[in-house]
Amino acid sequence: MLNVRRVVRQIKLLYNDIDKAVDVISAVMPNPCKEGCDYCCYQYVAVCLPEAFVIVDAIRRDHELKRYFRFNLPTLERQVEILREPDMSNIKWFHRQIPCVFLQDHRCMIYSNRPLVCRTQLVVEESAEGCKPHEKAPAIKIVGKAVFIRRMVDKAMQIGSETGISWGYRPLPLALLDAWDILEHGKEPEGRNQEAELAEMMKWAQLELGSDLLSREKGDLR
Repeated sequence: MLNVRRVVRQIKLLYNDIDKAVDVISAVMPNPCKEGCDYCCYQYVAVCLPEAFVIVDAIRRDHELKRYFRFNLPTLERQVEILREPDMSNIKWFHRQIPCVFLQDHRCMIYSNRPLVCRTQLVVEESAEGCKPHEKAPAIKIVGKAVFIRRMVDKAMQIGSETGISWGYRPLPLALLDAWDILEHGKEPEGRNQEAELAEMMKWAQLELGSDLLSREKGDLR
């Protein structure tokens, strides 16, 4: 049986460790990121389902936020449709300037429960000018996320193994809709073995990495 509180607690403990590491980096490197700067809130964001549980659990405990989220369920469904367009990529998503559903008045409505990718989106330059939409991908220097992502995947896989829930990364709008159906409507979590989970992740890796890169490294990514 799914123990939501346990899942949420485990992810939040990991978030606390990651936040401490990010704070150390912020203290010794340039960091123009500040409240009200929302360039990164228009980027494609991928999360694992346990992270979506953290967000939806917080939503269900806040009356105003829950009402806001219910009102915006059609927005999330439209975003999923856009993500499934054949030629969609993270760069095209960014240039279409589709905001995160939780961005309001240049501020994050779920900041304390934001996912890993948002917690580690840390620019290490004097200015955030490079974050603005450009013809090509922004050439801005950000903190390397490989170690953070590895730790999150390991934790998500552990939770998935213990509870039988899916752990793979997917677009935030899709993960939120799945988590909402599970926590709010009692839908049975969809369990997948590792092979099936990796196959699901590959569908979205094409959006994030680009089809050319995937075709070149297809053998390595299987």
